[in-house]
Amino acid sequence: MSIRQYYLQKAQSYLNACILTLLCHAAFLSACLLIQIRPPFGLAGIPFLVFAYIHFQSFLVYRRKSKESAGVDPKLGQVPFLQCEDLLLALAPAPALRLLLFHPCGRLAGEIRELEAKVWRWILPEIIDKRVKKKYGLIDSNGKMLAVMIIKGISVDVMLPDETGIGSYDQKAKSGQTHEDGGKIQRVDESSLYTSIFFQKGEKKMARLQIGWLPVEWSQRFSVNTPVLSFEPASSDEEKLMSLAAVARHYEYADH
Repeated sequence: MSIRQYYLQKAQSYLNACILTLLCHAAFLSACLLIQIRPPFGLAGIPFLVFAYIHFQSFLVYRRKSKESAGVDPKLGQVPFLQCEDLLLALAPAPALRLLLFHPCGRLAGEIRELEAKVWRWILPEIIDKRVKKKYGLIDSNGKMLAVMIIKGISVDVMLPDETGIGSYDQKAKSGQTHEDGGKIQRVDESSLYTSIFFQKGEKKMARLQIGWLPVEWSQRFSVNTPVLSFEPASSDEEKLMSLAAVARHYEYADH
């Protein structure tokens, strides 16, 4: 998948929601005609029409983005996921989380998604779904599992596919710990609007999540407000995985 295909999929999902809303509106009006009591059709239809209008505008926005987005740069080869220095983030609809991770060239690098998502969880309120134990997988573009994240309440345990523990992170405390050396992981909000967030181990910075800034070359493919996760050159694979786990918790339920 490329970022252009992602924008097309988002546009199609908004168009489908718009059409479904209009069909529900038509069904509602048809049902009203069959009953003796005549409700104020104009007022009753306003919520449907407003909802359809908002989704149609979103469809137009993402369709324009897909047309304006440059294609994948063929000169840039496929880099192993954990060797990526920068990842651009995009959210896809999911019961809790599906986080797509793109190379700056526009090619999909990998994703974080639930491994055992149940269909019925789509209708659960967020406050209830947060209490459900979840298992996320970090999967690269070739389908290889790189890590597993087990969500229990406000905490997440990070491990390799062979169940070797890497560390844990507490979303409420914004801190965690690695198992190998007992190093303390912290999230530091540099901006009160969450446009710049650091993840560090002790005094060592591991990664930075930034919103609202893109190099000119990247902006040819991505929206200016696309979140960018940048790893420090000295970060180990374990530190990158812990940073990704913290980012996953940060974006949970953002596109529920």
